[in-house]
Amino acid sequence: MDLLDQQTVVRVAHAVRAAGLDIEQLAARTGLDAEVLTARLEVASPFTVTELVLVAMVLDCDSTDLVAASPRSGAADV
Repeated sequence: MDLLDQQTVVRVAHAVRAAGLDIEQLAARTGLDAEVLTARLEVASPFTVTELVLVAMVLDCDSTDLVAASPRSGAADV
């Protein structure tokens, strides 16, 4: 898994904890399988766009907040 996928997992896990939810609750609210969510959070496979949108809806946040990468140091504005 690449760095962006790993950062996404960290952001999702943080948002889930901040919302006070566990995997089973998140699964029930998103309609996603708890085993799939567990695999995603264990960095076994990347989140799909659909999964991220569903998670963001449940967590009442913007899906882009879950995947926004840190700016590269020294990167020039284009």
